[in-house]
Amino acid sequence: LPSYKLNDLVYINASFSRYLPEEGYTDLLDIYNTTKSKEYSFDFLLEKKSAYETWTPINIGNKIVVNKGKSYGINSNIGICVFNPESNKYEFRAGIPLLETGEFRLRISNNLYPLDTNSSNISVHIYTTISQVDDQGYYSFKVN
Repeated sequence: LPSYKLNDLVYINASFSRYLPEEGYTDLLDIYNTTKSKEYSFDFLLEKKSAYETWTPINIGNKIVVNKGKSYGINSNIGICVFNPESNKYEFRAGIPLLETGEFRLRISNNLYPLDTNSSNISVHIYTTISQVDDQGYYSFKVN
């Protein structure tokens, strides 16, 4: 397992282009024009292993350090990738402070959903891959 020190930050990064390939089409799909959404959301959950070998959600609350995008939530947190017109990408970067020692796991959803849609726009759901996770979708690590 990767190891961190107390008070380190574990970062979650998400970045994707407004222009995405679509199966069966040669032209890229412009999801910004299609959905009119400036934001896409995903959820994540930090859990700590107890002495009884069970996993307990950690209340991150407002302790998350957001560098790009937005975040909100208590136990299950929502990351929001915000459209950057300079890069033509939706971006999110935030650090979770590691304030306790022990064994942890972080689950990050691989589904992205537009936030700014209304009934006249098409909604796009994006399924993506996440690096450095196990078969169950967890990034496991220790804090010493």
